[in-house]
Amino acid sequence: MNCLIILNGEQVKNADIDKIINETDYVICADGGASWAYEAKIRVDTIIGDFDSLSKDIIKLYENTDTQIIKASKEKDETDGVLAIDYALLRGADSVTILGATGGRLDHQYGNIMLLKRLQNKKCKGMMILENGYAVMSNQNIEILCSVGDTISIVPFDGELVIDAVDGLKYKIDNGTYFSYGYPIGISNIAVNDTVKIDITGGSALIFCYSL
Repeated sequence: MNCLIILNGEQVKNADIDKIINETDYVICADGGASWAYEAKIRVDTIIGDFDSLSKDIIKLYENTDTQIIKASKEKDETDGVLAIDYALLRGADSVTILGATGGRLDHQYGNIMLLKRLQNKKCKGMMILENGYAVMSNQNIEILCSVGDTISIVPFDGELVIDAVDGLKYKIDNGTYFSYGYPIGISNIAVNDTVKIDITGGSALIFCYSL
């Protein structure tokens, strides 16, 4: 099942959003993400969160629909994004696309990136839609779909990253290259093919793809 999760962040401009929405089986809004969905006329299956960033007027509008509303306690360890991810997994999602993950406080943005790690740990495919691009995380060989000239950045997440081989990038990465925190050698590479292949032999890679 393909699941779309809408967080309470910036509304990004991305040419693929309409396609993503059309291919989605289930839509979950984390708290204030429901406001964006309502304004954009995106159907919503479930709204989940403590509702500290969602107006009562919007809640009432959804109460008169088939949308499921799950209210969580305000005193909780989990972010609303974590609640949305876990509910998607409970529903049987094997692919999750995240919107509204950027903007606002930097700690919130970093926490949203961590959602990709949570999905990876559950063996669920995850993608975060960004302004003119996207981000994914992987601890195994992966193919990145892009266009020639796109900017590709590869950084470690959750410890050291070891890459054994790369195909499709302008600046070569030697076999067995270690990527460590504090030395971002994988920033701003350039795609020379429409597919970039990355062979990972250790750690997790956070990969960004930005279109021209």
